[in-house]
Amino acid sequence: MKRQLYICPSQKGCITHDGYMQLGVFGHTPEKHIELSNAICGDDPIDWQITYWCPDIFTRRYPRCTYQNHLTVTNGKDCIERKTNEST
Repeated sequence: MKRQLYICPSQKGCITHDGYMQLGVFGHTPEKHIELSNAICGDDPIDWQITYWCPDIFTRRYPRCTYQNHLTVTNGKDCIERKTNEST
């Protein structure tokens, strides 16, 4: 089974992602990254797709799991988050 990942050019090199989350930032061009990746993978290369979009970094996308569970239990009340922010 062939693996597919995405690579996006950036100002300082390239950013790799799986379509949902960023995986890494590299200081070389996407073409160089694909070349290096194929050299490392050998007989099982990754199917790299060059894209011009990149998902947000993980910390901007998902609230903490405990906060998500709290919102589910309390029907959306955010009293835990307010108390945490007030104490800091």
